[in-house]
Amino acid sequence: MSLSSSSSISEKHATTGQSPGKMRDVPWAQHALRQLKLLIPGAAMTYYLGTLDEFWDILHGHGGSLAQSV
Repeated sequence: MSLSSSSSISEKHATTGQSPGKMRDVPWAQHALRQLKLLIPGAAMTYYLGTLDEFWDILHGHGGSLAQSV
């Protein structure tokens, strides 16, 4: 496959506004909002359950070695 044929394919998709395959061109703001819907509840649960503190205690060796804690 030559370089000119691959560039004409990408030019074709750029001019028609369609991306190759089944991928959609989603605006970054809409994508960021979708990700925040998952990130915010996950971060709240992690904070509420104290998972981050437990994780750091395990990594720093408080209460035994990492192998014993896991």
